[in-house]
Amino acid sequence: MFHKYFYMKKNFLLLFCFISSLVFSQYSFDYKFLVKDSNKKKNNKDFFDTEILINTNEPNYFLYHYKDDEIRLFDYRKNMTIYLSDKSKNNEVIYKYLSHGGFVERESRETEFIEIKEIEKETFTIKTFKSEKDKANFELKVMLQKSETDLLYFYKLDLGNMTPKKILKAFREKLISLYGNSNFIITEMKADYKNGFFQNVKLVKYENINRVIR
Repeated sequence: MFHKYFYMKKNFLLLFCFISSLVFSQYSFDYKFLVKDSNKKKNNKDFFDTEILINTNEPNYFLYHYKDDEIRLFDYRKNMTIYLSDKSKNNEVIYKYLSHGGFVERESRETEFIEIKEIEKETFTIKTFKSEKDKANFELKVMLQKSETDLLYFYKLDLGNMTPKKILKAFREKLISLYGNSNFIITEMKADYKNGFFQNVKLVKYENINRVIR
């Protein structure tokens, strides 16, 4: 009986520590983007607002606040999605923890080769390939403008986490080779997933912030 009680108590403590580490983790954000996006697969020409918060020094987590007030914090360090609700009042931003769920880090496209071309000033096409002999399995058109710091971020790409990291690394290297730095922000991007799904995302505005979620 004692061993059973000890085992249950131990499991409870482990669960409590896990939830505590989740709920009381601190997330800080220094930039906020407001974007509009649409996709043709859903036969919808309307654009939907999404607020995106990032930390320029920590790319492995970010927050999406959707138009319907659904809030998701994606933490790729813990392979976890944290669901929040907006309880802001009196101009004070307040998020309430609701629940969380795990996910498996994945690469939705086998990407061994990336082709990046500047088709006009500060406008690029990016194609990914399973190999140099294969046809492109993803294509992205990106329009840029200069910014005060490196604010490169692929808004709402449905490519998992690994593929965007590969593309962004190659893109930064290309920009540095052409311009000497990667201090740009994406103002519009058009994605062709090569499976009948198309996406268009436009940047409405962005701002420097100082927001912490505990």
